[in-house]
Amino acid sequence: MFDHADEASHSFFAALACTAASDRGKKRQWIVHESPRQRERLAAELELWGITAVVLPDVGAIFGRPPETDRELQLAPEAPPLEVQDPETAAEPDQALALELVRATLEASPGGERPSQPGVNLIRLDSALAAPFLPATAPAVAKPEAQGWRTVLVEGRSPSPWSGLAEAPLALERLGPGPVLLQLFVRGNPFRGSANSAEPWPAALRQLAACGRLAGLVVYGSPYLWDQLQPLLPPGVAGVYSPGQMPLAQAEALARLGMGEDGGQNIFTT
Repeated sequence: MFDHADEASHSFFAALACTAASDRGKKRQWIVHESPRQRERLAAELELWGITAVVLPDVGAIFGRPPETDRELQLAPEAPPLEVQDPETAAEPDQALALELVRATLEASPGGERPSQPGVNLIRLDSALAAPFLPATAPAVAKPEAQGWRTVLVEGRSPSPWSGLAEAPLALERLGPGPVLLQLFVRGNPFRGSANSAEPWPAALRQLAACGRLAGLVVYGSPYLWDQLQPLLPPGVAGVYSPGQMPLAQAEALARLGMGEDGGQNIFTT
């Protein structure tokens, strides 16, 4: 398949194949490529599509090539010395490509005035213990907190934020006062929809909007949840969608909300 597709689309097709295989119970897929640099690039781009990839560097073992004998090593010409390159400089092209991909895949709904005061940074994820994209220094946590927002995690081991009421599902008294920034980390699957189907986020969004406490929305991962929530954003409230969940995607998404450096275009009008 890769032989008949442009190199820039390889990660998309690989992510589609991995997702389809996973949905059918195949949790591990092997993608063989002779070039170490191409393997690393493909693994980095797969992260943008929510696929965890592990790079295996021993290409000879993968292709079944026997180890070189002592005689072969003696007859082999002496290899030229390797050029030592600064690791940060060597990584710049890959970082630039990752940034370009993140920015190209972001979707945004413009907002009005940014909140006049900080409030609650409500982050939803499956499990804080199995979220390598969300350490304490992750932009989704650190950037709002740097501006005075209080982080509240909603995950499998945290106290439930739900009231049990269909029209007002969030127990707002448990969150504390102030506007609420929603950041939802949800894995989506094109064959079975969102992983959070039991969580009433559309009703929660309407509840926050009705009481004037919705400060903004960021959805990481699931395009299906974004398609549900984006039409519910009231005028003047900004929203951002990113298919990637890694720190780079977090920083770019929050930059669109005015929380960050000069990464992306601020979608608040003031």
